[in-house]
Amino acid sequence: MLGAYGLGARFEGILQRLGDAAWETAKTALPEHLEDEEVDAAQAGLHKGMRTSLLVEIEQATRDFALASPSDAGVVARSVRLGRAVGDLEKISGLLEVNLNEAAALEYFLLRSLRHWTAKN
Repeated sequence: MLGAYGLGARFEGILQRLGDAAWETAKTALPEHLEDEEVDAAQAGLHKGMRTSLLVEIEQATRDFALASPSDAGVVARSVRLGRAVGDLEKISGLLEVNLNEAAALEYFLLRSLRHWTAKN
């Protein structure tokens, strides 16, 4: 569980660094006449796009894990657990759009995933 907390905290840092690097490149292509609010909106849009890309990668890694991991419960149980995990990712994706803290969102997903994948049924 402590690892899940650490991953949540690192997620924000990784997202910030990726966003900053992408912004350094993207801002050079912006028209010069933009207002500060428009520049801020462009930067926020870029950040949201980066966050969405990372969530897609997390979903793909979760899917790969579900397909590759042997389980005593079998294929049906893995499919159910995968469905629950993806549902949790969709939930946090929506909550992030209304300004849920990114680290808290990922922490929620990781803890819920831990619960799904360690469940007996």
